Amino acid sequence: MMTRSTRQLSVAKSWLKRWYAASLVLIGAYAGAVTAHEFWIEPEVFEIASGSPLRAYVRVGQNLKGDSLPLFRQAFERFEIHAGEHPIPLASRIGDDPIVNQAFEHDGLVILSCVSTDSLLRYEEAQKFLSFLDYEGIQWVAEAHKRRGLPPFGFSEAYQRFAKSLVRVGSGDAGDVDRVLGLRFELVLTSDPYSDPGRGLAGQLLWQAKPMADTQVSLFRRAADRVERQLLRTDANGRFSLEGALLPGVYLLNAVHMEEAAADRDDGAVWKSFWASTTFAVDASNR
Repeated sequence: MMTRSTRQLSVAKSWLKRWYAASLVLIGAYAGAVTAHEFWIEPEVFEIASGSPLRAYVRVGQNLKGDSLPLFRQAFERFEIHAGEHPIPLASRIGDDPIVNQAFEHDGLVILSCVSTDSLLRYEEAQKFLSFLDYEGIQWVAEAHKRRGLPPFGFSEAYQRFAKSLVRVGSGDAGDVDRVLGLRFELVLTSDPYSDPGRGLAGQLLWQAKPMADTQVSLFRRAADRVERQLLRTDANGRFSLEGALLPGVYLLNAVHMEEAAADRDDGAVWKSFWASTTFAVDASNR
């Protein structure tokens, strides 16, 4: 006869088996994303009514096209929702996709943000590394790589992601705009694409809370299944801008910074890249 403790043990074992199986699937999903470029947060809808559920996916891919990743706690150092002065805890559980699925009794801007843990990518072809450096505007790394006496292939790069997404809830407030969240690598919009997209786009790139000068910022816009990419560059104060009215569509800003990996890393990485992204959208009715 099965006792209460035996039944509890059986239930626990069954749960652990399911959790382990789900974890393997999640690990596979994240591992399969290492060769993709951008990493971003994408809500189903960027403007919602107060009290309505906000559903947002974490995606990895290229040119604003990519697969969504389910929630895997070990993949994130932090995942926060900013609505007002204090962060709101994420209500999701392991395996949830979309990762964000909760309502807010809030009127104004909601900022979603996440910081990933480190991942590792190994380069077995020299051209793949060089193509990546060229695409992201960090060609200086190629010469630094040679000066360090590193091999052209057969080496590893660690990388970490810092993503934000701006969502307008309710009627919004023209004074409620993006702000600095203290991410190590962070894109901050200084213009308001929701209240006044006609004024163009302006922002600042920060590295360890300081302006990052002379750095490429890629701007993607997706509309009607077409994706356009423009290259912007920060000035001496880390600021960038795009003149002219913003056209309707989903926007992704992306920047990459590279540093020498710490010598005491146990994974053998010789470089570490840091990725900052921000998403927002422009509705045709707001123009």
